Amino acid sequence: MNKKNITIMVSVLIVAILVVLLILFGSKKKVEFDTQGGSTVSTQEVGFMKKAKKPANPTKEGYTFDNWYYDNDVYDFDTKITKGITLKARWIKNGEGESIGYTVTFNTNGGSAIASVNTNAEGILQKPADPTRAGYKFAGWQLDGKDFDFSTKLTKNSTLTAKWIKDDSEPSGGEKTPKLSSGNFTLNTGKSKKLSMQNTTGKVTWKSSNTKVATVDSNGNVKAVAAGTAKITATVGGKEYTVTVTVKNPSSGNQGGTTTPENPGTDPTPEEPKPTSYTVKCTPIGGTLDQCRIDIIDSNGKTVSGRVLLTEKFGTYEENSGFTLPRGDFISAKVISTN
Repeated sequence: MNKKNITIMVSVLIVAILVVLLILFGSKKKVEFDTQGGSTVSTQEVGFMKKAKKPANPTKEGYTFDNWYYDNDVYDFDTKITKGITLKARWIKNGEGESIGYTVTFNTNGGSAIASVNTNAEGILQKPADPTRAGYKFAGWQLDGKDFDFSTKLTKNSTLTAKWIKDDSEPSGGEKTPKLSSGNFTLNTGKSKKLSMQNTTGKVTWKSSNTKVATVDSNGNVKAVAAGTAKITATVGGKEYTVTVTVKNPSSGNQGGTTTPENPGTDPTPEEPKPTSYTVKCTPIGGTLDQCRIDIIDSNGKTVSGRVLLTEKFGTYEENSGFTLPRGDFISAKVISTN
């Protein structure tokens, strides 16, 4: 490359640099004012690295001017301009003392309703009264799935969603009463039936009023010995719970030599096989919330009582079978124990 060509290239480069500098530093930048429905404020043309002048406050019927904002922050007119910008006015409604900021709605997620509100001019939201929901404790508000801090400045219209924790405490007057798993029943001699106490975790002791007719062991297993009746008593928490067992021979003859069938409703012979597995079912029961009931089903197809580990929309926790919840909240459950 000869000297002439080098000189031309250097000259072109210098011109290009001068053009860029002229564009950056020589041209003026526009500072525009969006009055948000107020009186017009003229656009200013400001030199590069110069400052815009704060204009006279605009007016708006029914409102008092608050301030000029840029990117949701009060604009500092000592800022040096490097590019074109638009400043927005914020207003305070007369007689209310509230800045017109961003609208926040509240999704209470099944709880009591909370009315929508506006933030102040800085985007700060005043915390509302906590909502309520039967069977749950309020655990705060979330924004986009994260716990919301009311000192946070919002930068847009937003929706806060209520977070709930299942309240496992029994409501006053709603305690479940302990009871035996069976009412009065009939057994054929030589057969057995297991009894249990429901709605209690206390120690249970068992006794029979007539061990010649029926016996009962420490686990509530009743065995029919001879025809007759006996009372089976369970004692827990100082209280007694009693059922009557009627024991019959498998068959008895009459004078005519015919066999009299057992009364309907007695336990079938042979006994039902012992369950080998259990599953949990969310049984639809309807209602305004489209609820379902958590049932434990044994391998014989019978519903039994027990404890389950329930996973639903708002968490995972232990619960008694028979518990109800909205079907849309249910996710899964597994058996912990059966009675």
